[in-house]
Amino acid sequence: MCGSVEGWTTIANRSRYLGIAVLFFAIINVVYALILPFEWSAFLGSILGIVSGSLLLCCGPGEPPLDGCNTFVAATALSVVAGVLHFISAILCLFVIWAVAVFPAPVTVMTDNPFADTVNVVLIPFIILNFITGSLNFAYAVVTIMAATSMRGSSRMKPSATMLPRVPGV
Repeated sequence: MCGSVEGWTTIANRSRYLGIAVLFFAIINVVYALILPFEWSAFLGSILGIVSGSLLLCCGPGEPPLDGCNTFVAATALSVVAGVLHFISAILCLFVIWAVAVFPAPVTVMTDNPFADTVNVVLIPFIILNFITGSLNFAYAVVTIMAATSMRGSSRMKPSATMLPRVPGV
Protein backbone atom coordinates (compact mmCIF):
# COMPACT_ATOMS: atom_id res chain seq x y z
CA MET A 1 0.00 0.00 0.00
CA CYS A 2 2.68 2.50 0.95
CA GLY A 3 5.50 1.33 -1.30
CA SER A 4 6.42 2.65 -4.72
CA VAL A 5 4.65 1.19 -7.72
CA GLU A 6 6.98 -0.21 -10.34
CA GLY A 7 6.56 1.65 -13.61
CA TRP A 8 5.14 4.82 -12.11
CA THR A 9 7.03 8.10 -12.29
CA THR A 10 8.51 9.67 -9.18
CA ILE A 11 5.79 12.32 -8.88
CA ALA A 12 3.11 9.65 -9.28
CA ASN A 13 4.60 7.66 -6.41
CA ARG A 14 4.80 10.82 -4.28
CA SER A 15 1.13 11.49 -4.88
CA ARG A 16 0.36 8.23 -3.08
CA TYR A 17 2.08 9.51 0.06
CA LEU A 18 0.08 12.74 0.00
CA GLY A 19 -3.01 10.58 -0.50
CA ILE A 20 -2.31 8.97 2.88
CA ALA A 21 -2.41 12.39 4.57
CA VAL A 22 -5.61 13.34 2.72
CA LEU A 23 -7.21 10.05 3.75
CA PHE A 24 -6.15 10.46 7.39
CA PHE A 25 -7.47 14.02 7.76
CA ALA A 26 -10.67 13.21 5.86
CA ILE A 27 -11.45 10.35 8.26
CA ILE A 28 -10.88 12.60 11.27
CA ASN A 29 -13.02 15.31 9.68
CA VAL A 30 -15.92 12.98 8.88
CA VAL A 31 -16.06 11.89 12.52
CA TYR A 32 -16.02 15.51 13.68
CA ALA A 33 -18.65 16.49 11.08
CA LEU A 34 -21.04 13.85 12.41
CA ILE A 35 -21.05 15.69 15.76
CA LEU A 36 -22.23 18.98 14.26
CA PRO A 37 -25.64 18.77 12.58
CA PHE A 38 -25.21 21.82 10.32
CA GLU A 39 -21.92 20.73 8.80
CA TRP A 40 -23.19 18.88 5.73
CA SER A 41 -20.50 20.44 3.54
CA ALA A 42 -17.72 19.10 5.77
CA PHE A 43 -19.33 15.66 5.76
CA LEU A 44 -19.63 15.57 1.96
CA GLY A 45 -16.13 17.00 1.54
CA SER A 46 -14.76 14.36 3.88
CA ILE A 47 -16.47 11.55 1.99
CA LEU A 48 -15.06 12.89 -1.29
CA GLY A 49 -11.64 13.25 0.36
CA ILE A 50 -11.76 9.63 1.50
CA VAL A 51 -12.65 8.49 -2.02
CA SER A 52 -9.99 10.66 -3.69
CA GLY A 53 -7.32 9.64 -1.20
CA SER A 54 -8.09 5.96 -1.59
CA LEU A 55 -8.22 6.04 -5.39
CA LEU A 56 -4.45 5.86 -5.74
CA LEU A 57 -3.85 3.83 -2.59
CA CYS A 58 -6.37 1.06 -3.13
CA CYS A 59 -7.63 1.31 -6.69
CA GLY A 60 -4.65 2.78 -8.50
CA PRO A 61 -3.49 1.01 -11.63
CA GLY A 62 -0.71 -1.51 -11.04
CA GLU A 63 0.88 -1.03 -14.43
CA PRO A 64 0.80 2.32 -16.17
CA PRO A 65 -1.47 1.75 -19.18
CA LEU A 66 -2.62 4.77 -21.14
CA ASP A 67 -6.02 4.70 -19.48
CA GLY A 68 -4.44 4.47 -16.00
CA CYS A 69 -3.97 8.23 -15.97
CA ASN A 70 -7.73 8.60 -15.65
CA THR A 71 -7.42 7.46 -12.03
CA PHE A 72 -5.14 10.43 -11.35
CA VAL A 73 -7.55 12.81 -13.08
CA ALA A 74 -10.49 11.43 -11.09
CA ALA A 75 -8.53 11.89 -7.85
CA THR A 76 -7.78 15.46 -8.91
CA ALA A 77 -11.42 16.30 -9.62
CA LEU A 78 -12.68 14.75 -6.38
CA SER A 79 -10.05 16.46 -4.26
CA VAL A 80 -10.79 19.89 -5.77
CA VAL A 81 -14.49 19.50 -4.95
CA ALA A 82 -13.61 18.21 -1.46
CA GLY A 83 -11.30 21.18 -0.87
CA VAL A 84 -14.00 23.65 -1.89
CA LEU A 85 -16.51 21.97 0.43
CA HIS A 86 -14.07 22.10 3.35
CA PHE A 87 -13.47 25.82 2.84
CA ILE A 88 -17.25 26.39 2.63
CA SER A 89 -17.57 24.50 5.91
CA ALA A 90 -14.89 26.63 7.58
CA ILE A 91 -16.59 29.83 6.42
CA LEU A 92 -19.94 28.52 7.69
CA CYS A 93 -18.39 27.85 11.11
CA LEU A 94 -16.92 31.35 11.19
CA PHE A 95 -20.39 32.70 10.41
CA VAL A 96 -21.89 30.69 13.29
CA ILE A 97 -19.26 32.05 15.71
CA TRP A 98 -19.98 35.59 14.49
CA ALA A 99 -23.74 35.09 14.82
CA VAL A 100 -23.43 33.81 18.39
CA ALA A 101 -21.16 36.71 19.32
CA VAL A 102 -23.35 39.40 17.73
CA PHE A 103 -26.76 37.98 18.63
CA PRO A 104 -26.35 36.43 22.06
CA ALA A 105 -29.08 34.25 23.44
CA PRO A 106 -31.07 35.77 26.28
CA VAL A 107 -29.40 34.80 29.53
CA THR A 108 -31.38 34.80 32.72
CA VAL A 109 -28.43 34.03 34.98
CA MET A 110 -25.95 36.76 35.84
CA THR A 111 -23.19 35.42 33.59
CA ASP A 112 -21.87 36.08 30.15
CA ASN A 113 -23.19 34.05 27.26
CA PRO A 114 -22.15 30.46 28.17
CA PHE A 115 -23.31 29.24 24.76
CA ALA A 116 -20.66 31.38 23.07
CA ASP A 117 -17.87 29.68 25.02
CA THR A 118 -19.20 26.26 24.08
CA VAL A 119 -19.47 27.24 20.43
CA ASN A 120 -15.92 28.57 20.40
CA VAL A 121 -14.50 25.45 22.06
CA VAL A 122 -16.24 23.15 19.59
CA LEU A 123 -16.00 25.14 16.38
CA ILE A 124 -12.52 26.67 16.44
CA PRO A 125 -10.73 23.29 16.24
CA PHE A 126 -13.19 22.28 13.52
CA ILE A 127 -12.39 25.42 11.52
CA ILE A 128 -8.67 24.71 11.80
CA LEU A 129 -9.23 21.08 10.79
CA ASN A 130 -11.30 22.17 7.78
CA PHE A 131 -8.63 24.61 6.62
CA ILE A 132 -5.93 21.92 6.95
CA THR A 133 -8.02 19.30 5.16
CA GLY A 134 -9.04 21.71 2.41
CA SER A 135 -5.44 22.80 1.87
CA LEU A 136 -4.30 19.17 1.73
CA ASN A 137 -7.01 18.42 -0.83
CA PHE A 138 -5.85 21.29 -3.05
CA ALA A 139 -2.21 20.23 -2.72
CA TYR A 140 -3.24 16.66 -3.56
CA ALA A 141 -5.11 17.93 -6.63
CA VAL A 142 -2.00 19.74 -7.87
CA VAL A 143 0.25 16.73 -7.30
CA THR A 144 -2.15 14.25 -8.89
CA ILE A 145 -2.63 16.36 -12.02
CA MET A 146 1.16 16.68 -12.27
CA ALA A 147 1.38 12.90 -11.86
CA ALA A 148 -1.18 12.34 -14.61
CA THR A 149 0.80 14.63 -16.91
CA SER A 150 4.08 12.92 -16.10
CA MET A 151 2.58 9.46 -16.59
CA ARG A 152 1.20 10.43 -19.99
CA GLY A 153 4.52 11.85 -21.12
CA SER A 154 6.63 9.12 -19.57
CA SER A 155 8.73 6.84 -21.72
CA ARG A 156 7.75 4.03 -19.34
CA MET A 157 4.24 3.99 -20.74
CA LYS A 158 3.27 0.81 -22.53
CA PRO A 159 0.28 1.09 -24.83
CA SER A 160 -2.28 -1.55 -24.12
CA ALA A 161 -3.78 -3.64 -26.88
CA THR A 162 -7.23 -2.22 -26.22
CA MET A 163 -6.05 1.33 -26.88
CA LEU A 164 -4.87 0.64 -30.45
CA PRO A 165 -7.22 1.71 -33.22
CA ARG A 166 -9.05 -1.06 -35.01
CA VAL A 167 -9.13 -1.15 -38.74
CA PRO A 168 -12.43 -2.41 -40.14
CA GLY A 169 -12.18 -5.59 -42.17
CA VAL A 170 -8.79 -6.65 -40.85
